[in-house]
Amino acid sequence: MKPLAPLHKETKEYIYPVSRREVCIKVEFAFPGNYDIRLVYWKRFRKITKKSKRMLAVAKFGTSKYYTVNLGFSDVIRYLNYIFEIKVGHRSYYYSPEGLTFSYPLKNFEFQNINESDVFIVPNSYAGQLAYHIIPERYHNGNKDNDPIDVVAWDATPTRTNYFGGDLQGIAMKIPYLKELGVKTIFLTPIFKASSNHKYDTVDYYAIDPVFGTEEEFRHLVSALHNEGMRLILDGVFNHIGYYSRQFQDVISKGKKSPYWRWFFVYGDKVDTEKINYECVGDYMWMPKLNTANEDVQTFFEEVGRYWIERFQIDGWRLDVGDELDFYFRKHFRRVIKKHHPEVLIMAETWHNGLDLLRGDEVDSIMNYRLRDAIIDYLVKKSISLNTFIERIETICFDYPKQVHHILYNLIDSHDTPRFLTVAGNDKSLLFLAIVMQMLLPGMPVIYYGDEIGMAGETDPLCRAGMAWDYQDSEVYDFYKKMIEIRSSCGELATGDFAIIHNHQDVFAFTRSNNEHVTLVIINPQDKAKTFALDALKAIELGFTGEIRLDVAPKSYVIRRNI
Repeated sequence: MKPLAPLHKETKEYIYPVSRREVCIKVEFAFPGNYDIRLVYWKRFRKITKKSKRMLAVAKFGTSKYYTVNLGFSDVIRYLNYIFEIKVGHRSYYYSPEGLTFSYPLKNFEFQNINESDVFIVPNSYAGQLAYHIIPERYHNGNKDNDPIDVVAWDATPTRTNYFGGDLQGIAMKIPYLKELGVKTIFLTPIFKASSNHKYDTVDYYAIDPVFGTEEEFRHLVSALHNEGMRLILDGVFNHIGYYSRQFQDVISKGKKSPYWRWFFVYGDKVDTEKINYECVGDYMWMPKLNTANEDVQTFFEEVGRYWIERFQIDGWRLDVGDELDFYFRKHFRRVIKKHHPEVLIMAETWHNGLDLLRGDEVDSIMNYRLRDAIIDYLVKKSISLNTFIERIETICFDYPKQVHHILYNLIDSHDTPRFLTVAGNDKSLLFLAIVMQMLLPGMPVIYYGDEIGMAGETDPLCRAGMAWDYQDSEVYDFYKKMIEIRSSCGELATGDFAIIHNHQDVFAFTRSNNEHVTLVIINPQDKAKTFALDALKAIELGFTGEIRLDVAPKSYVIRRNI
């Protein structure tokens, strides 16, 4: 028998409040198992009222390393004591601060109190909504009068320096297209004045770059989106700034006498642009890194954040390289923005485990690159087994607070990666399976512009081509549209509970469910047809009326709802 080796700590990774009257408690094991775990709990001063509640696996059906339980009370939770009772076969174990024991422990875990600010509150209006990610310069040219002098043909090969002429008016003209697709939220890459075509080297955070249009055109875009029930999130490049910004130019000119000297990390008495003696992003001299621990820097960007929300009614911020910002910056930014505008979304870019960002006092959600990587490793590279893929999905669910699950930024590619169709070797059957996962797993699916019409492209800059309005792969578009419509017509697929069904048929199967319906999704990435079967007892437990037996074609999927 493999060792149980349970792990639980009295920290937010393993116990966190959902509200002042509800708490989520988690425990994990070294190896997957079908463990029978009960949480025994009581109030410190009421030991005679001990209760117990069964913990459920994150997967809910089958073996798992990860188990959770939610406890709700009629009053505010204070001095909650608890231990874990674990049954394996006919043997019982107890897990407490004493470790794993056969006898009932003398010590117990304790959760002392829930303060109001301990509760992680997110803007639930974004839960399960469909979003769309646009590079304004590459989407649509609506106003040729603001084009750069050296603009290239719309179908030209993208480089790191050329301009295509896309602008804000062009996006506004395509709102009917986005509405027809089913988009509810739009993410834009940076629109502020900058020296490059990508605009991640901001020169002025209070000015829209002239190649994109005017403030009035931006105000019209936001208003037009709101009139259609859609929202707009801007890209906040607050970790670094442009080389030609007045702040960095002042430091170059005045050295330590500049009021902005401590905004940057300069090694020496003055900036040396040849030796590049200052920190920058990706060793790219044109984007000096900001000292976001500096209070003046924090105040500056808090004012920038509020300015665009209050003057133009934008709906939130995506924090570029959010995990590189000083954690005090993220905390202060959230406190100021949420104090005045609690409904806005604050999203952070991270390519790694974003748990440190999701403790309730920094950002609302993150880009879920972990999901993208798992999908590619399983479907395309075939470098991981089904069990490993399942464990990686379970780990995401286990790591991140439940409040965040339905607003995770679920992507299959972005402006920083090769497009999925290219990664998949133009195998549309694999793209379709990835779309099924992106659309039906918990989160906020985000389409990178052009994916829905079958655009391909290697990594930056080739993934940033002009939107191919004159070319459309109708098979890809129709599939996206079909999956979006299925998702929007079945509420459980947007915000319902999630459960993985472990089986031995080499297919990935899961359910999404609410109080009314359950939808079963089966994905077969194999080159051979598979039959998915559940006996009547298991099917009824899932919410169906009887035995389930479904044939799934090679590289295909089946969706079944209990109507």
